[in-house]
Amino acid sequence: TVEHSLISIRSAQEMFFVAYASLFCITASCIGIFYKYGGFGQERPTNPTFLQFQRPYIVLYTIVVFGDWIQGPYLYKLYHYYGFLESQVAIIYVFGLVSSVLFTPAKEVIADRFGRRNTTVAFAVLYGVSSLIVVIPVYLPLIIGRIIGGVANSFLFGSMEAWYSHEHFETHDFPKEWIPITFGLATFASSIVAVAAGIIADILARWLNFGPPAPYVLATPVLVGAAVTIALKWTENYGPESSKISSKTLKRSLLGAFQALGSKPEVLLVGLIQALFESVIFIFVFIWTPTLSPSSPPLGIVFACFMVSFLLGELLCKQLGHRGITPGTVFLGMSAMGGLSMYIAAYFAAFPQITFLCFLAFELACGVYFPVMADIRARHLPEEHRLSIVSLFRIPLTVISGATIWLYHYDMKGGIREILLFCGVLMTIASLCAIRFTKTVSADSLSEEGKEEVETGKEDQGTREETK
Repeated sequence: TVEHSLISIRSAQEMFFVAYASLFCITASCIGIFYKYGGFGQERPTNPTFLQFQRPYIVLYTIVVFGDWIQGPYLYKLYHYYGFLESQVAIIYVFGLVSSVLFTPAKEVIADRFGRRNTTVAFAVLYGVSSLIVVIPVYLPLIIGRIIGGVANSFLFGSMEAWYSHEHFETHDFPKEWIPITFGLATFASSIVAVAAGIIADILARWLNFGPPAPYVLATPVLVGAAVTIALKWTENYGPESSKISSKTLKRSLLGAFQALGSKPEVLLVGLIQALFESVIFIFVFIWTPTLSPSSPPLGIVFACFMVSFLLGELLCKQLGHRGITPGTVFLGMSAMGGLSMYIAAYFAAFPQITFLCFLAFELACGVYFPVMADIRARHLPEEHRLSIVSLFRIPLTVISGATIWLYHYDMKGGIREILLFCGVLMTIASLCAIRFTKTVSADSLSEEGKEEVETGKEDQGTREETK
């Protein structure tokens, strides 16, 4: 027993060192890349009226994001702190996952119809309430709080972005080209805030010894305070009348989505890639804490490492794009990297320090994935059916990730390794889909070039005949 205790202490010390060293090294890498390549390579507008409008939005957005991120590091630990079994924790996670995924397709319609400001305020308050409910160590309220939190998270940030886009263009008449700049800055600020949130959560729960509920207690006033500020400072705006979807328009939209899936192979492949990759992300959110728990890691610092790795991926993605590497090729590399990291993590599941480094590699791949996938969706999914197509593939996403978490039973030498292997298999299938997608897009591109050459040849022949 004494020997086992000494081994546990040594493992905890090693994880402590690895976590803090990783945080320092990856942060230094992000800073170096950011300053060497000039940040995101965007020319920022200097219009003082625009900056006066943009800056308060980014500040409020980062405050709300902080209220969200600070709940990340200790969620799994909190349920164990209350003494719940592994199967009970899995059920709570599944309820949160299903509520978040299923309500996502409706967020734009509800925000457009009831007002973007009203929706933002309502769901910021609900998110704050859900954070407070989590402090109650009773099973049913915890499930209810998780459901409310999942729904609120789905609506909150989409409503804020919709409000900003309307005010930016419709109210202030700023150029549309400036909207991505604001969202890019907001995303960058979100990544930095996520790192800070992990550190602050660790200080509250670990260093000040307030325990796992402390970050959630802090999240409540942050979110409610942001909601009050938004209610007082923002003006209301609504979506167009077309946002009031009827059963006929919904049926027409779904029918168009199915037609696009049947007629364009690249659309089906994009949907499959998204479902597979994001299923692994949802599973990872559940499994990272129990995988690393034997080494008693500083969860807030580990979470901060994940977030700064994600930021590093975003920065690298920008540089890969500037070098002319196609989105399909980038995604293929990152899906292969994500799969390899999961396979290695499964092999070394009994060594948390090695598994942690594999998880950092996976987070870096996720940082590249999201901007690349957004670009691929914009290029290859029909705009009029894009929301319906994305919503359709949320069904297999929910089934895969939810079933995996639901069937999970805690067994450090068995269950976790099997789930990590399963995640590796999902990423391998995503890689194969990415290969097929790249070939399909390349073939279509060559076909289009051939058609243009034929048309050009016909025009040249006609010109020669006219000259004769």
